[in-house]
Amino acid sequence: MYKTTIDLFEKLAIDTWERLKYGEELNCSQSEETITDINLLEIKRANLHDILVSKSDKYEEGITGIDWEWWIGSNSTGWWRYAVQAKKLSENRKYNKLRHRVGQEYQIDILERYSKSNNCIPLYCFYNYIDDNMLNKNWHCYLPFEKEQLGCTVVPLDSVRKAFTLRADKSFSALHSDFRSIPWRCLVRCPDFLVDINKNSSHPLASIGYEKVRPYKINLSNVTSESILNSEFYNHEIEILPKRIMIIQTEDH
Repeated sequence: MYKTTIDLFEKLAIDTWERLKYGEELNCSQSEETITDINLLEIKRANLHDILVSKSDKYEEGITGIDWEWWIGSNSTGWWRYAVQAKKLSENRKYNKLRHRVGQEYQIDILERYSKSNNCIPLYCFYNYIDDNMLNKNWHCYLPFEKEQLGCTVVPLDSVRKAFTLRADKSFSALHSDFRSIPWRCLVRCPDFLVDINKNSSHPLASIGYEKVRPYKINLSNVTSESILNSEFYNHEIEILPKRIMIIQTEDH
């Protein structure tokens, strides 16, 4: 079905784009939770040897959670670690739920608190469909423009912060005007986002305050969500755990 992780991520972006498009046409509402679950199932169904996906065995309703944690890299070169919150573009072409609260705390603050406590790069993953002939102005990938690849994009937390305030512009264009707003396939395809052990520089998507986050030099062979959550890489004092974990083995560069 899918030969590589890149193929899978590109197809999921197209599917998400079309799912939202046809959902609007049929007045069939889809939440970001539904889209995330569908993408998670498709990743699992792909059964690629270089991707491990699992739910957090320790995630409970009483523990505040973020949507995803992604580990992308390899045992030989190291692993970038991302904390990810998913949001869907609404039919008014704005991200209406950026100010969502979990209890008394804004979701964006939970993401930041988790990332700082666990040495992660915080990202938002946006699910999008927009009928706009000018979308190429929001294209920041080195590869040729493909509007459907904007179906799943990633945006650094500090860029989302600018749109977080009550009256700030929360449109697709505003969130994707930052040159660091890219299709999610870039994280597994583009050399700029893959680990290079010969460099000691910050990640291209590192938000302000996260410039010192570096790849983890660890062995993730034969891990499970239980074993990784029990490791020293998690600060359990903050009572925040990811709902899902994805480990993606990339080719060595």
